[in-house]
Amino acid sequence: PLVIICFSLVYLLTGGCESELAENSEIKPSARDFLARASGWRQEGNGSDALGSGHPAPETNSSGKEWTAARRLPQALIIGVKKGGTRALLEFLRLHPDIRALGSEPHFFDRHYARGLDWYRSMMPKALDGQIVMEKTPRYFVTVDTPARVHAMSQDVKLIVVVRDPDFLGLQRIVTDKHFYFNKTKGFPCLKKPEGSSKPHCLGKTKGRTHVSIDPEVIRKLRDFYKPHNQRFYQLAGQNFGWH
Repeated sequence: PLVIICFSLVYLLTGGCESELAENSEIKPSARDFLARASGWRQEGNGSDALGSGHPAPETNSSGKEWTAARRLPQALIIGVKKGGTRALLEFLRLHPDIRALGSEPHFFDRHYARGLDWYRSMMPKALDGQIVMEKTPRYFVTVDTPARVHAMSQDVKLIVVVRDPDFLGLQRIVTDKHFYFNKTKGFPCLKKPEGSSKPHCLGKTKGRTHVSIDPEVIRKLRDFYKPHNQRFYQLAGQNFGWH
């Protein structure tokens, strides 16, 4: 009887262990996935997957279904010029639902190029298929190394230099006067409801400054000086802007 009891105990213990292991093996993957989602295992903040490959990992919800939003390299760059209205242009473009734009200036092609394209991609906002991803850094316009670096990233990227009308992005006309109100204190239009906010928003303190009065003779000399450069620019742009 003692032998039978001992054998029975061993059988029950080993069988119980196997059952417990089998149950744990079925539970652990889902628990691991849950913990991964809760702890940001996919490193959502920098757009990398769990293996650190540097490629954007699609978002997943609790059912494991993948979303189509992902971080992508920009398809358009506002490259200048400084104090030429680039911030205003960016803020107004962000009103459009087909635009996903980085709010800050990443300075990738002029200051942080050594960090690589994976870092650059991680800075971009997540976008759906069909949305245009863009950023603006006016200093790109005067940095010698920038053109070659941008070309190495993409030969199809669109470059925007603020001179007149950029919207050639092919966007449907959605942003109208109803999105703005005139701020008497600032002296220029402000956004009624910028992206991600329900409150009005005006550009910073450095915008809308009062312009000094310039002597007409100085203006004439400046126009004479820039005339050949403007003519050259018309040829490059394929458009005569009619500046005098």
